[in-house]
Amino acid sequence: MTAVRTFHTICYCLLFLPGRSLCFWQKEPQNTLWKPVDPDYNWNKRRTGTTPEWRGGFALWKHYNASSLEDARPTPWTQGNMFKFLRRLNETSFELKSLYEPSAIGLWSVVTKEREMDGLLENGFTFSKTPNRVSKLPFSGQSSRVTIVHADGATVSGPRTLPRKPDDFSFAEIWLAETVDGVPESSKVGIFCQYNSTSGDLIQAFCMSETACADDAALSPDRALDLDSFRRAPTDPSRTAKPPSGWMSSVPLAALLQDYRIVRARSVRTTSPHDGEEMEMDLSNFDDDLPLVEPDLKQECYWCHRFENGIFLRLPRNIHGLEGDDTILIELGCWQCNGNYHRVILYGTKDEGLHTTIYEDWKPREKDANISTG
Repeated sequence: MTAVRTFHTICYCLLFLPGRSLCFWQKEPQNTLWKPVDPDYNWNKRRTGTTPEWRGGFALWKHYNASSLEDARPTPWTQGNMFKFLRRLNETSFELKSLYEPSAIGLWSVVTKEREMDGLLENGFTFSKTPNRVSKLPFSGQSSRVTIVHADGATVSGPRTLPRKPDDFSFAEIWLAETVDGVPESSKVGIFCQYNSTSGDLIQAFCMSETACADDAALSPDRALDLDSFRRAPTDPSRTAKPPSGWMSSVPLAALLQDYRIVRARSVRTTSPHDGEEMEMDLSNFDDDLPLVEPDLKQECYWCHRFENGIFLRLPRNIHGLEGDDTILIELGCWQCNGNYHRVILYGTKDEGLHTTIYEDWKPREKDANISTG
């Protein structure tokens, strides 16, 4: 068992130690830790659009631009609420309907129509089953991929190659999810970031907090909806997680998590960013003494922000501002309502694309002590 833990620790350190991550991902490891992912995994493990009845979520979207992210405490230039409704159409497709108040749209270039019944802006989309959930974006023809990095924990979607043509659409949508009161993914936070394909500059980044609505047959996108009633209700997606003292200071994350251990973790990499299969590695069985290791980056090329509601965000300032073999990543983390900290990382290089996703869930060791002592 000690030998296995040591081997896992070495593999994990290779991922993040300076100068070694590229070698680790380029070379096929001489071990059996990497396993192929079933092509239907990312479809079968989803929590979205799995029932024939509409299931809804109520969300708050906060929009940030590059200038606001230059501030130590970024302020959104606009924010607003929206509803998300999903239902299964059949075994190979599900439907999404989104309803926004105008202030929630920001620079999101989605085609909407205003509803006479309640004044909300509506748009919809139908998702179809494909191997590895790889599909073509309708407006650019690029390959886009949905990866469930960890079931009921993290999801990443978007193109995995960096833009090479002016009409390429460069974005990433990343979600972290919690199970609250036994309901999987009932509380979620997400980030959607979009970059200018030509200049590489950030166009927008909007942070999303979403809470599942209670099952109610009367709750439907086909009926008028009252935003104010949802803002007053318990479904208001205000974060209830309480970050530890020092969260908003310069204390390194590794120091804040020194008394935590990994309880859930998974890494997924693609064999091709376009349509290749995925490989997975279960990273959950680490030695308890393994510390959180920050990725080796050119820090001046990134925005890093901690928000008072317990969310952490790391974004590239410019996706063209790095050398071909430089590490490039997007990271989203947050403190959970149960006191754990989890994060998801979309990782790669400019030349190879964003080929790898990583999820980690950290739990205080004292919880284990309390359980063991009764």
